[in-house]
Amino acid sequence: MDLKLTSAAVAERVEHTRIDAGRVVVMDRGYARVRDFQAVLEAGSDFITRVGWRALRLQDGAGQPVDVIKLLPEDDAPHDHDVWVKSIAQPLRLVIQRLPVEKAERARRKRARKASKSGARLDPRTAQASGYVTLLTSMPRAREPAGAVTACYRNRWQVEIGFKRMKTLGGIGKLPSAEPRLARTWLLAHLIAVVLTDDLANEIVGFPPRSGEPPPVPALLWAAWQKAREILKWAILPKPKFATRADLKRFRRRRAEAPRTRRLQACLLRPP
Repeated sequence: MDLKLTSAAVAERVEHTRIDAGRVVVMDRGYARVRDFQAVLEAGSDFITRVGWRALRLQDGAGQPVDVIKLLPEDDAPHDHDVWVKSIAQPLRLVIQRLPVEKAERARRKRARKASKSGARLDPRTAQASGYVTLLTSMPRAREPAGAVTACYRNRWQVEIGFKRMKTLGGIGKLPSAEPRLARTWLLAHLIAVVLTDDLANEIVGFPPRSGEPPPVPALLWAAWQKAREILKWAILPKPKFATRADLKRFRRRRAEAPRTRRLQACLLRPP
């Protein structure tokens, strides 16, 4: 487990992450930059990243510009093409697959809302490309075909959901301190708790029924994660006897002393 803390003025870069040789780095379109590609390749790894239809200057084997719109397939199968990027010697692969009709329409509506909100006119080519998943990868075709590349990228969404759970249920959406050492310690402790919570949530979801009982409805991982975090929390911090505000009031009332008719000696010691 590794993390690096920076200020908000530092842009996201793949170099902030430790990259070991022989790994596959899956990135979103915010990392579709040549310097990030170079950092992964220099570390001896490969990358898969989503790219926009005009985010990069792609070239073919003859050095001519590649028109991504003309490469959009008409069927549902993934297609890949060899492309080159300036400053990177090895050829890369452009993998394109059409989205299902419902997802494509939803993506186009999202693009249209974004353009309308910013007061810009939506480029028809952008609307057309929104119905496709366009990926750029350095993985060789002999090792990973186009279908395997798209399947690997889809796993990134599970990571996004995991981060959302950590922020919403795990309480790491906001740091309690800006001091680097304290913030790092706090984050590492919470990340360890996240790993334990994930293991416990998976056991809750996969808990088998008793003999003769009908199989239960599969539990949502989100609800199981919330319950697992609660169990882990009370395993570390003992749960108090009073769980409500009313119990606390009754506890204080039972423990309160009877009203005194004379002043306490402690009050007599104080100057008037």
